[in-house]
Amino acid sequence: MRCLFALLWFSLNIFCLTEGLKLKDVLRKRRQSCEYGTYTDEKTGLECCLCPPGYYVQNHCTQAGGDPECELCEDGVTFMDDPNGEERCELCSPCEDSANREVYIRCTPYANTVCRCKDGHYCDKGNECTACYACDKCEGLEVKVPCTASNNTVCKDGLNVAVIVLAICSLCILILVCVVVFLWINKMLCFKEPPKKIPESLEVDPLLEDVDLTDFLPEIAHKLGLQAVKDVTRRSWMLTDVEMENVEHDYPNAKEQTFQLLKLWYQKHGLKGAYNRLVNNLINTGHRSSANQVQQIVK
Repeated sequence: MRCLFALLWFSLNIFCLTEGLKLKDVLRKRRQSCEYGTYTDEKTGLECCLCPPGYYVQNHCTQAGGDPECELCEDGVTFMDDPNGEERCELCSPCEDSANREVYIRCTPYANTVCRCKDGHYCDKGNECTACYACDKCEGLEVKVPCTASNNTVCKDGLNVAVIVLAICSLCILILVCVVVFLWINKMLCFKEPPKKIPESLEVDPLLEDVDLTDFLPEIAHKLGLQAVKDVTRRSWMLTDVEMENVEHDYPNAKEQTFQLLKLWYQKHGLKGAYNRLVNNLINTGHRSSANQVQQIVK
């Protein structure tokens, strides 16, 4: 009987020892696994663990499956809202006062700024909103739906005094134009011919024919340079300061910045009138020679 108990005790110890080793091996592998996934270091080819949200990679791992040195993003300046293997954090988005926006939730290392429209303003573009607009006032009419942060005021149907005044003014202008045309046709008015403008090296047509500039953009950007493109985009008010800053942040190279800014401007402007706007904005900002070069490229 004692031999039987001894044999059972010995078997039980062997079983526990074996299972304990298996459990330790499982825990060891679990500790070595990457909680947020992995990424590949392009320089060394090593597969490293991702840094958690709110951090960026300061130094990559030195062995496969290892942890990199992760550094916390600067509070209120940069953020990372996902696990990542990036070497720098994203810049926090500003809520520009000039765009009638204010901070709703401040930027933290773990999440970007959340902006909202100021009181009396709205934006109906959802997540693509970069500026808010003043809510309409129902002058002389009742409000059907009040203005909200995402929708403009809706007024009840009715005859607006402002509409009547506008209609009367339009009618007066139309009558005046008809009288002037009648007198001109009957040679009852004399107008002096304006002095002829001295031609430049390349005369600019005030209404250039619409041309699809997509294939010309790389060469145009190369000819214009970064400063000329910035002057054109600022003058046309197509791009916000935030969009221009994002391009500078995403494309450190000046040549690439020039092309991306011009491309973004063209996409937001659209084909209609873009060629004419580009040439005339260059002239108005003191880049006449560049305007000539653009026309030569397109021709």
